[in-house]
Amino acid sequence: MQLISATVDDADDIAGLVRSLAAQLGADPAAPETRPFWDSLSTTALAGYLADERYRFTVARDCARLAGVVALRDTTHLFNLYVDLAYQRQGLAKRLWQHARQQAGGLGAERGFTVNASLHAVPVYRRFGFELAGPAHVTHGIAIQAMKLAPRPSRSLDLG
Repeated sequence: MQLISATVDDADDIAGLVRSLAAQLGADPAAPETRPFWDSLSTTALAGYLADERYRFTVARDCARLAGVVALRDTTHLFNLYVDLAYQRQGLAKRLWQHARQQAGGLGAERGFTVNASLHAVPVYRRFGFELAGPAHVTHGIAIQAMKLAPRPSRSLDLG
């Protein structure tokens, strides 16, 4: 399994991966209220994010097959983390998250991270150390839970 920086050419594969997870997301693509969500994850929208320097996408590929994707926005917001059903429960989400965290460098450690999680993903994010950041709410027909990962305490030397 290779983790590689995503390019605009990956947009269609990423959109297909997210669509394949509609049932887990509780986001019926045919429901009118979820249209803004699906539009934001269309091939066209994803190509725009992939071209925008505010976003850093990494894909996990098993040969040519897209197994997962992770993306950070502005270094501290976990924008996307999706794993193909065939690769779930094998540690790939954790590996992608660790990779994204490493790419964030010191800024993530200083400021912490945020994520808007589907309710299905809340247990995964809790295992990563995220905590709830308010009550769950519905946005565009999808139940969302805001979560945060507190910054790491700075390590200062006690010279006293």
